[in-house]
Amino acid sequence: MDPEGKTTFKEKLGERLAEYPLLRQLIFEFWFLLIFGLIVLASLTMAVCLPKMWRVSPPGFLPIIRISVLDMVQAWSLRRSAERAAAAGQHDEADYAWQSAIANNPADPDLYRGVLRHSLEFTRPTQKNLSVAVNQTHLLLRLSNTNLLDIELTARVYEKFHFHEWVLELLEPYGQKARPPLDGLYLRALFHAGRIDQFAGLWDQLAEASRNDPRNALYHSAYLAGWSKPATARPAKEKLQAALENSDLKVTACRLQMLVCIREEDASGYQAALERLVAWHQETLLDKLGYWQLLVTVGRRTEAKELALAYSDPPGSPLEAYRLASVFVALGMSDHALEFLAHFTPEFRYFAPLWLLYSDLLVEAKRWEEVQRVAADIRRQEYLRQTLAGFAYYLEGRADLALNQKAAAGDAFREAGKLPYGNPQLGLAVAGNLSRFGYPADARAILAAIGKSFPTNAAYWNAVALAAYGLRDAGEMLRAAKTAYDLQSDNASYINNYAAALLFGRQHPEEAVTLTLRLVAASPNSIAAQLNHCLALILSRRLDEAEKILQPIETQSLPPAETTSAHYARYEIEFLRNKFDRAKQASERIDRQFLFPPQIEWLDRTLAEITKRTAKKV
Repeated sequence: MDPEGKTTFKEKLGERLAEYPLLRQLIFEFWFLLIFGLIVLASLTMAVCLPKMWRVSPPGFLPIIRISVLDMVQAWSLRRSAERAAAAGQHDEADYAWQSAIANNPADPDLYRGVLRHSLEFTRPTQKNLSVAVNQTHLLLRLSNTNLLDIELTARVYEKFHFHEWVLELLEPYGQKARPPLDGLYLRALFHAGRIDQFAGLWDQLAEASRNDPRNALYHSAYLAGWSKPATARPAKEKLQAALENSDLKVTACRLQMLVCIREEDASGYQAALERLVAWHQETLLDKLGYWQLLVTVGRRTEAKELALAYSDPPGSPLEAYRLASVFVALGMSDHALEFLAHFTPEFRYFAPLWLLYSDLLVEAKRWEEVQRVAADIRRQEYLRQTLAGFAYYLEGRADLALNQKAAAGDAFREAGKLPYGNPQLGLAVAGNLSRFGYPADARAILAAIGKSFPTNAAYWNAVALAAYGLRDAGEMLRAAKTAYDLQSDNASYINNYAAALLFGRQHPEEAVTLTLRLVAASPNSIAAQLNHCLALILSRRLDEAEKILQPIETQSLPPAETTSAHYARYEIEFLRNKFDRAKQASERIDRQFLFPPQIEWLDRTLAEITKRTAKKV
């Protein structure tokens, strides 16, 4: 085809596309076609890359996290920048880059691992870094479903920031079965938490590699220095002293010397160790607080108070805030501690012990409106809701009860009984208070939920017994009271509760006599002890001895429960002596609300027998 034919074709095509100017431009103008193509491509790219449409959070993770392709690219680039800055020793720049990378992709576990490993390189992290690191450990464990390597990393971060109780809580499921390096982290946390017997037991079971670890071996030397016989203590102290020359171990050795000094109440030795840390620029507020607490222990309270009042720097961690407030309380400065906690508890809102200490002081000061506010604040914190929601409802109910709002208190206590307690010891304390305030059903619900944590704890079983007492459950009270007594048979309270359970159930009279006799011998002026011994003697048919105890007791001045015990004893004596008229008179003074079902059943049966016998005589 000749050129003229081609031109004619373009002209004809152009005429046909006269009504479609855009299409005509695309066909006949190359640069327009190129620019238009680039615009379309850019639009498509933006449509794919900019919307946050790509789910990156794992299944079951809430809230669902979606990011854009651009976010992914930026996170990757920022991670590279963070690694380069860290390699160059530019820690501030590296931290900023890591945090920015996480902001772009908050569901990437590798980013959290990177920033947490980086945080371990800081010798003295700031308060801001600490708060962020704690939050990021929680997110990492959720994202990785508690991967074992992530558990180790988290435990190392907690150890770095002196959260030894958190290390224990994290590693408790592994306990004695933990392998290196988890066993070393668990071992050291036990020592710092003061659980020395468990420390010693775990040391004997450690793998050889862990026993040979220089840090773990140093902790064992500290144990021998402060908690063993003098023959082994002296060489152990020499090992701690020698470790002060090791650049990698000297700070750890110095702090372990401090713990030994606390054990031995050696204030001058502690002061010398503290001065070494100051010279090395490694001292923390926690180190100083240990010295102030030791001064209180050895009777140098005035000196400790002067040092505490002279200190003006804000705490750099929640643990420092907690320990400082605790020192204020120990020094009799509760008002000062409350003012301090009012400021710093919201700042370190993720640290549960601060809220517990703050609320305890508010309750002690009877500042009920503030107690209610603290309860509401706790429930507003997402992390605290998982561990302290039940306690928050208990606090609310405690304030309502003090303000005479009994219906509201009952509602709050019921909620407190339904919710889990991540800290079983806290649950035990709440349950004990609920029983004391007259809410035994809610107390029993909490105790049932935390029972697996206290299989051999006498205080737990005593709390179960007290809740059963409030519910008038004779069988459960007897089982629980006997368990507490078997675990700790020299505790007067447990002896009393077990004896009372035997009397309420009308069982094993001779054992009840033995137990109540011990109580009378310990507290000869106690009317309650005398009445219980009297009831035990009656069950054993030793009526004359019981009469001698009961005769001089004046019921007019007794509390209602003891008054009922006295009349019940009088009724039983008269019934067993077949003096039915006197027995009926005594029965009319018995308040049945203080009796247990077995006692009520026996009372009704014997009253029916009295009626039957007197009817026959007539």
